[in-house]
Amino acid sequence: MRKGDGIGGRVDAGLPGLAAWSVLVLALLACRGVPGAAPAPAASAPPTAASEGRMSETNALFTAPDGRKSSFRVEVADTPDRRERGLMHRASLDADRGMVFVFPSDEVQTFWMKNTLIPLDMVFVEASGRVAGVVEDARPLTLDPRSVGTRSRYVVELNSRVAKSKGIGPGATVVFEPALKPVRR
Repeated sequence: MRKGDGIGGRVDAGLPGLAAWSVLVLALLACRGVPGAAPAPAASAPPTAASEGRMSETNALFTAPDGRKSSFRVEVADTPDRRERGLMHRASLDADRGMVFVFPSDEVQTFWMKNTLIPLDMVFVEASGRVAGVVEDARPLTLDPRSVGTRSRYVVELNSRVAKSKGIGPGATVVFEPALKPVRR
């Protein structure tokens, strides 16, 4: 903040200040509109978390290579905004909860933990439902890139150390019920 900017500093009102105030008052009066005129159309705003509503949910039903089964209720991050936001700013995640990120095609996916407050396991899943790999115990609040280096269509985030305890690793499978819808972007 520079001195004289008007907040915490000194402002000289003088004649130029009076002219500026006059212009501001006239502009505000003009914004009130003309009596009897139709209201101006509202500007459309880009979608926000509030305008997108709650994320849909599905069940992620995993089967480990040794036959063990586990189920998690996961939020579906199926738009660019939802994928970007993910689990950021959450202070906790229930033991049987998580999030699935849905991508339009099979690619090498890379994640970071910027603004993510809780450690997570990241389960990278091929379009077929086969687990390609797991990043275990991703530390929060870092920009370190995390990937398994293999193409995947989905990434399921669970609480840290859950994947290993349930036998979820390469070769495990997952089914989403209800099924996930394909995304275009």
